[in-house]
Amino acid sequence: MFVIYSLGALLGAVLWALPTSSNGAPQEEPFGRRNPPWAAPVASFGLVGLTLHLLGRPCLTTLALSLTLGPVLGIAASWLGQRARP
Repeated sequence: MFVIYSLGALLGAVLWALPTSSNGAPQEEPFGRRNPPWAAPVASFGLVGLTLHLLGRPCLTTLALSLTLGPVLGIAASWLGQRARP
């Protein structure tokens, strides 16, 4: 499970940080970028799971909490990130 959580956190964070556009060309405006809508929930799923795993929580509890809290925190972080941009 450590590998799954690590890959989720890494993949989500990289895809959330990379700028993408609809036609594949780089955009001119740095604040007008659009990321995949699932990148932040995947990153937070991995981070929550990795944190609980490293704290030594039971496997089923870690999986349940990362599946319920991870996407909610990711959606909230994505929403707050969009609101913070000028």
